[in-house]
Amino acid sequence: VEGDGGSGTRRSLRSLSKMSLGFEVLSIAFNPLDESLLLVSGFKACAVLTLGARGEISSRLNVDLMLEALGSSTSVHIIKTMWLPDSHAKAVVLTNQFVKIY
Repeated sequence: VEGDGGSGTRRSLRSLSKMSLGFEVLSIAFNPLDESLLLVSGFKACAVLTLGARGEISSRLNVDLMLEALGSSTSVHIIKTMWLPDSHAKAVVLTNQFVKIY
């Protein structure tokens, strides 16, 4: 964010935390019942990040989709991920082949 109405001062957002996930991020979703949980997904991978009180990433939990068990001939990819409504810890992963609830 630049400017504050013409006073000439410059403002910007400061990074609180950074983590390499090992996959290209396509979507994120905060848990509506627990804002410290962030569901992050890519084309073939998904992880849950826990954020600390100051916004720093305090832990990471990889969601094992078991895509390699389907074999290399199947082109399975994530279409959408989301938190299950009214759930503190359950997530839905929709792929082009199946739906899984974790």
